[in-house]
Order: sequence, then structure tokens, then C-alpha cells
Amino acid sequence: VQLLLSGYGCIILLGVLILVFVGVYSYISFLIRINRGKSLLAKGNSNEAIDIYTNITDSYSQYRKAIGYSFRATCYLFIGKYKDAFDNTYCSLTAYRIPYLNMTLMGDLFCLFKQYNRALKYFNAALKLKPKSSLIYSCMGRLYIHTKEYDKAIEGLNTAIKLKRNIIFDPTTYCYLGNVYTRLKEYDKANKNLLKALKLSPDDYQSDRKSTRLNSSHPLDL
Repeated sequence: VQLLLSGYGCIILLGVLILVFVGVYSYISFLIRINRGKSLLAKGNSNEAIDIYTNITDSYSQYRKAIGYSFRATCYLFIGKYKDAFDNTYCSLTAYRIPYLNMTLMGDLFCLFKQYNRALKYFNAALKLKPKSSLIYSCMGRLYIHTKEYDKAIEGLNTAIKLKRNIIFDPTTYCYLGNVYTRLKEYDKANKNLLKALKLSPDDYQSDRKSTRLNSSHPLDL
């Protein structure tokens, strides 16, 4: 009887370990796809990024559906398809409410139309809901690049890096820091940050000009 019980216990333990492994693998795969889409969008490959996020919207998880819709909305903002962007924002809200993420997306939308004061209000409201969000500080840093408040931009982007907790780190923030330091003619610091981005993702950041483009909306960062 004891042998049977111990054998049954081992089977249960093995099943639990398998479930944990599958869950961790699924989450890491999810993060990789999110960051892959952001990298493609930063390089101007919006259609490929949209395909990735469309695949995520087919997830069984309502939370992941909402994330997929939010990032796809960003893609549509990036290419000027505003109706599709609003539709996807609505789908994100109905799939799973993530207030801080939706507010951040609205901030990005106002940035696109150069309504920086309104954008900042949304970012600050999002920050009250999630004060240690790498995403929000990254977006605020990029807003300050647009307004040419470079000291605030550096502070925001560095804070985003310090708060980053994802297993898969997106190097885009380093690219934006490199962009700021280039504008300030601090080329050693610019080179240092761009090399960090290149080291983290050599396939996606062969050209820092593409990855630091600022003439449109920017990919959100989890």
C-alpha cells in the first residue's frame, strides 16, 4: 500500500512539474513574441508585427488577448490606420481591463498628434495605478525626447531599465537612450547604449537609425 501511495504521489508531483514547465515555457514564448513584434515595428515591418499580435489575440487567455489587441493598436497607430487603432483599443478593453496599459496607449495616441501635455496627463494617471511600471517610464522618456527635454528623457529611460523585470528584455530602450545622447553630442554614451542594444538583439538592431526612429508612434514596452 505504501509503495502504491508513494508511486501515486510521484505521478502527481511529476504532473505538477510538467504543468509548471508548460506554464513557464508558454509565458516565455509569449514575451518573445511580444518583443519580436516590437522589434519588427521599430524597423518599419508593421505588417509582420501585426501578424504576430493577431496570433496573440487568438489566445485562450483573456489577459493575453487584451495585450495582443493593445499592441496591434499601436501598430495601427504607427502606420496611420486610426480607426483600426481605436477598434483594437476597444477590443482590448472588452477582453480584459488593464487600465494602466490602456491609459498608456492613449498617451501614445496623443503623442502621435503632438498633444504632449495631454499625453503626459495619461502617463501620470497610469503611473498612479502602476508606479513601478517600466512601460510607463519608457513612454514618458520618449515623450520628453519629442519635447526636447533631454534630461527628463534620460531619467525616464534609465528608470525604465532599472524597473524592467521581464525575463526577455527588450533592447529598444537602450536605442532611445543612444538617440538622446546623440542629440546631446555625447557620442561615447550614445555608442555605449547602442552597443548594449546590439548585444541583446544583434539580428534586430544592425541599424540604430531604424530602431530609434521618432517620427511616429512607438512600440509599447511591457
